Amino acid sequence: MFMMATTKKNRLHLACILLINFALLLGGCSSANEKQLTESICIETSEGCTRVISKGAILPTSYSEEYSNHEADQDQIGIMLYGGEDSKTESNRLIGEFHIPIRPPANAGDARVQVTILIDASKKISIIAKDLDSGRQDEFMAGTAK
Repeated sequence: MFMMATTKKNRLHLACILLINFALLLGGCSSANEKQLTESICIETSEGCTRVISKGAILPTSYSEEYSNHEADQDQIGIMLYGGEDSKTESNRLIGEFHIPIRPPANAGDARVQVTILIDASKKISIIAKDLDSGRQDEFMAGTAK
């Protein structure tokens, strides 16, 4: 059996390691090198600008949700991505607008598209849109977050 001589210095070192690990487990420590969003990322919906990634999110980060068409016989779903804190789209900064084709056109609520937003450590935004019925997938580069 291995035994280590305990000294005041060793006990202090061990206590510091335990405190750091405990703080990391609780999420209470952040690195000075971590990059964070300085504005929220929103998608325009029928209710206005819906926040999908909050200001202060640690980068890289992502968000994914399923969306559907609002009207009958739509041949595409439009995604408008904004940066800002307001629930009104006109008060926020337009980052990008994308149109995902629906093949064939569907009744209201029948087309299902999985939208995934990825923001890397350099704040570059990409969007992956997958038609859940056909399996078709498109990727868009949306610009840069703040």
